[in-house]
Amino acid sequence: MALMEYIKKVFSISGAEEACEPGSSRSGMKGTEQDELLGRWHSEDDGSGLHYIWGTSLELNEDGTGIYSSWGDTDPDNSGDFPISWSRNGKQKIKIRFGAYSDWEQIHYYISPHSGPYGNSQEKLTDTRDRTDSTHKEGFWIVGGGLFREK
Repeated sequence: MALMEYIKKVFSISGAEEACEPGSSRSGMKGTEQDELLGRWHSEDDGSGLHYIWGTSLELNEDGTGIYSSWGDTDPDNSGDFPISWSRNGKQKIKIRFGAYSDWEQIHYYISPHSGPYGNSQEKLTDTRDRTDSTHKEGFWIVGGGLFREK
Protein backbone atom coordinates (compact mmCIF):
# COMPACT_ATOMS: atom_id res chain seq x y z
CA MET A 1 0.00 0.00 0.00
CA ALA A 2 1.41 3.38 -0.98
CA LEU A 3 2.02 5.94 1.76
CA MET A 4 -0.72 8.35 0.63
CA GLU A 5 -3.24 5.50 0.40
CA TYR A 6 -2.30 4.46 3.94
CA ILE A 7 -2.67 8.03 5.22
CA LYS A 8 -6.07 8.37 3.54
CA LYS A 9 -7.19 5.10 5.09
CA VAL A 10 -5.93 5.92 8.60
CA PHE A 11 -7.23 9.48 8.65
CA SER A 12 -10.21 8.85 6.33
CA ILE A 13 -9.53 12.01 4.37
CA SER A 14 -9.35 13.17 0.82
CA GLY A 15 -6.78 15.66 -0.42
CA ALA A 16 -4.02 14.23 1.78
CA GLU A 17 -1.46 14.55 -1.02
CA GLU A 18 -1.55 18.35 -0.94
CA ALA A 19 -1.63 18.64 2.83
CA CYS A 20 1.12 16.14 3.63
CA GLU A 21 3.75 16.90 1.03
CA PRO A 22 7.29 16.84 2.42
CA GLY A 23 8.37 20.30 3.47
CA SER A 24 4.83 21.52 3.91
CA SER A 25 4.39 23.85 6.86
CA ARG A 26 0.65 23.32 6.91
CA SER A 27 -0.35 21.95 10.30
CA GLY A 28 -3.81 20.65 9.46
CA MET A 29 -4.92 18.45 6.62
CA LYS A 30 -7.20 19.65 3.84
CA GLY A 31 -10.67 18.20 3.84
CA THR A 32 -10.82 17.65 7.61
CA GLU A 33 -12.03 19.48 10.66
CA GLN A 34 -9.83 22.10 12.31
CA ASP A 35 -6.67 20.71 13.90
CA GLU A 36 -7.26 19.98 17.60
CA LEU A 37 -4.13 21.91 18.64
CA LEU A 38 -5.02 25.21 17.00
CA GLY A 39 -5.52 28.13 19.31
CA ARG A 40 -4.04 29.46 22.53
CA TRP A 41 -2.88 27.17 25.33
CA HIS A 42 -1.65 28.55 28.66
CA SER A 43 0.02 27.48 31.89
CA GLU A 44 -2.32 26.41 34.67
CA ASP A 45 -4.41 29.01 36.46
CA ASP A 46 -4.99 27.58 39.95
CA GLY A 47 -7.29 30.44 40.93
CA SER A 48 -4.69 32.23 43.08
CA GLY A 49 -3.92 34.99 40.58
CA LEU A 50 -0.27 33.95 40.19
CA HIS A 51 -0.98 33.18 36.54
CA TYR A 52 -1.12 36.93 35.95
CA ILE A 53 2.30 37.42 37.56
CA TRP A 54 4.19 34.65 35.74
CA GLY A 55 3.26 32.02 33.24
CA THR A 56 3.48 30.70 29.72
CA SER A 57 1.25 30.48 26.68
CA LEU A 58 1.57 28.85 23.30
CA GLU A 59 -0.53 29.90 20.31
CA LEU A 60 -0.60 27.53 17.34
CA ASN A 61 -1.85 28.86 14.00
CA GLU A 62 -3.19 26.92 11.02
CA ASP A 63 -0.36 28.10 8.75
CA GLY A 64 2.31 26.33 10.86
CA THR A 65 3.39 29.44 12.76
CA GLY A 66 2.77 30.45 16.33
CA ILE A 67 3.96 32.38 19.35
CA TYR A 68 5.50 31.08 22.57
CA SER A 69 4.97 33.70 25.32
CA SER A 70 6.53 33.77 28.75
CA TRP A 71 6.07 36.44 31.40
CA GLY A 72 7.32 37.16 34.89
CA ASP A 73 10.69 35.37 34.63
CA THR A 74 13.51 36.99 36.61
CA ASP A 75 15.73 36.68 33.52
CA PRO A 76 14.46 39.20 30.93
CA ASP A 77 15.87 37.06 28.10
CA ASN A 78 13.32 34.37 29.03
CA SER A 79 10.30 36.69 29.05
CA GLY A 80 8.54 37.93 25.93
CA ASP A 81 6.98 36.65 22.73
CA PHE A 82 9.00 34.22 20.60
CA PRO A 83 7.96 33.02 17.13
CA ILE A 84 7.69 29.26 16.61
CA SER A 85 7.08 26.90 13.68
CA TRP A 86 5.18 23.63 13.89
CA SER A 87 3.64 20.94 11.71
CA ARG A 88 1.69 17.76 12.19
CA ASN A 89 3.44 14.40 11.74
CA GLY A 90 0.47 12.15 12.46
CA LYS A 91 -2.23 11.47 15.00
CA GLN A 92 -1.10 13.05 18.30
CA LYS A 93 2.34 13.80 16.81
CA ILE A 94 3.86 17.13 15.83
CA LYS A 95 7.23 18.70 15.30
CA ILE A 96 7.93 22.14 16.74
CA ARG A 97 10.83 24.61 16.92
CA PHE A 98 11.65 28.18 17.78
CA GLY A 99 11.66 30.44 14.73
CA ALA A 100 12.48 28.97 11.37
CA TYR A 101 16.07 27.91 11.90
CA SER A 102 16.42 25.96 15.16
CA ASP A 103 16.26 22.16 15.23
CA TRP A 104 12.87 20.47 15.08
CA GLU A 105 11.71 18.61 18.19
CA GLN A 106 9.37 15.65 17.70
CA ILE A 107 6.51 15.50 20.19
CA HIS A 108 3.92 12.83 20.91
CA TYR A 109 1.13 14.51 22.87
CA TYR A 110 -2.11 13.83 24.71
CA ILE A 111 -5.14 16.00 25.35
CA SER A 112 -7.12 15.08 28.44
CA PRO A 113 -10.10 16.61 30.29
CA HIS A 114 -9.23 18.87 33.21
CA SER A 115 -11.32 20.65 35.83
CA GLY A 116 -10.32 24.31 36.10
CA PRO A 117 -10.02 26.35 39.31
CA TYR A 118 -13.70 27.31 39.39
CA GLY A 119 -15.08 24.01 38.13
CA ASN A 120 -14.86 25.13 34.52
CA SER A 121 -14.19 22.49 31.90
CA GLN A 122 -10.72 22.62 30.34
CA GLU A 123 -8.44 20.56 28.16
CA LYS A 124 -4.91 19.68 29.30
CA LEU A 125 -2.08 19.26 26.78
CA THR A 126 0.91 17.10 27.79
CA ASP A 127 3.54 15.07 25.98
CA THR A 128 5.12 11.66 26.59
CA ARG A 129 8.65 12.80 27.41
CA ASP A 130 10.44 11.35 30.42
CA ARG A 131 10.70 14.10 33.04
CA THR A 132 12.13 12.11 35.95
CA ASP A 133 14.92 14.67 36.42
CA SER A 134 12.52 17.64 36.36
CA THR A 135 10.53 19.37 39.07
CA HIS A 136 7.40 18.68 36.98
CA LYS A 137 6.17 15.13 36.40
CA GLU A 138 4.51 16.20 33.17
CA GLY A 139 4.63 19.01 30.68
CA PHE A 140 4.46 19.95 27.02
CA TRP A 141 7.57 20.72 24.97
CA ILE A 142 9.58 23.17 27.11
CA VAL A 143 6.72 23.94 29.51
CA GLY A 144 6.58 22.15 32.85
CA GLY A 145 3.15 21.16 34.14
CA GLY A 146 1.34 21.05 30.83
CA LEU A 147 -0.77 23.61 29.00
CA PHE A 148 -4.50 24.28 29.33
CA ARG A 149 -7.41 25.91 27.53
CA GLU A 150 -11.14 26.32 28.07
CA LYS A 151 -13.35 23.78 26.30
